[in-house]
Amino acid sequence: MFFQPVCTSAGACRRAGRRLCSAAPFCPDAPGGLGSARLRRIKEFVDAKIEDELTLCEMAQEVELSPAYFSRMFRKSTGETPHQFLLRQRGRGAPKGYCAPPMVE
Repeated sequence: MFFQPVCTSAGACRRAGRRLCSAAPFCPDAPGGLGSARLRRIKEFVDAKIEDELTLCEMAQEVELSPAYFSRMFRKSTGETPHQFLLRQRGRGAPKGYCAPPMVE
């Protein structure tokens, strides 16, 4: 008979050597991700450059990481890709009614 231990928390799963969040897109209990200083720096950078054409490379350079690694760590930290974050931030700054298409009769 094979016994599979039941994990009741993310910490217990990590101690048991199992990955609770491997299929989940966002797991706040998972180790890794961007540190709080880098995350704050990238958010400030995006806010400052919100009107400009902002690339993944520029965002990665701001926190001194490669684009691929930055993208993975950003998603692990925030639960969304850098592109999704940028679109959401741009949407917040839009004037009321900006996102709605104009009515044509």
